[in-house]
Amino acid sequence: EGGAKQEVKSQSPADGGTARAGGAHATSSGPAVGTRSSAQLKGDADDAFRNGQLKRACTLYGKALQADSAAEWMQDAAVGGLHFRCQCLANRAACRLKMREYPLCIDDASAALAALSASAETNASSLSLKLLARRGMAYCQMQKYEEARDDYARAVAMDPANEQLAHDLRMIEAQLGS
Repeated sequence: EGGAKQEVKSQSPADGGTARAGGAHATSSGPAVGTRSSAQLKGDADDAFRNGQLKRACTLYGKALQADSAAEWMQDAAVGGLHFRCQCLANRAACRLKMREYPLCIDDASAALAALSASAETNASSLSLKLLARRGMAYCQMQKYEEARDDYARAVAMDPANEQLAHDLRMIEAQLGS
């Protein structure tokens, strides 16, 4: 598969972030019965990913995104925020890459990259690097080598010491030269 080794780390707001229980159905008096907060859903998704339950993880990342979006719409001051949403998209992209759902992986990675590039997010660099590598791998699997080269070139520019990314870029360039 010729891609950089990727990992999905749990950076759940429940581990010190700001999301609060309740998610989409929260009220000022607390969460509705039977609901899970975006942070809880992401934590469940992270666990499912670690246990190899990729479809479940993908579904739960989507639910975490929906819950966070609904909480923001309801003007909940404790929503996860841009980095949280981009992390969910990045993790769902990793699931989709492993499930060989390459167009969906590209969609998630592209959405997160667009959001990060339009923001002044301080933690964007390492997340952008992961997103570029995942999207580049998906492009390679779809034999879209020009797009893959562009993503890997950006990733190598961000992390020139990463030998795996540099190796993958050389392999893509060799494929384009043949």
